[in-house]
Amino acid sequence: MSVETVVILKKPIEFGSQVIDRLVLREPTAKDIAALKSDMTLGDILEIGRRLCDQPKSVMEKLSVPDTYALAEQIGFLLDDGR
Repeated sequence: MSVETVVILKKPIEFGSQVIDRLVLREPTAKDIAALKSDMTLGDILEIGRRLCDQPKSVMEKLSVPDTYALAEQIGFLLDDGR
C-alpha cells in the first residue's frame, strides 16, 4: 500500500501556466534514502522533497520559507517512520 503525504502551500507557486498549491509526497524507498548523510543540509532536504513529489528543482527553489519548513517537517516524519 502506497502512502502519500500532502503539504498544502501557504504561498502557491506559479510555474508556467500552472499554479501549484500543494506538494504530494510519495512514500520514500531505499533508493531515495541511499545517499542520506547524518549531517543533511537544507539543499539535501529539498532534493529529497523534489524526488518524492516529482517536481522540478525550479519549483522547489520558489518555495516560501514557511512552506520549506513545512516540507522539511513532513520529510522528517516520512524518513523517521518505522525507525
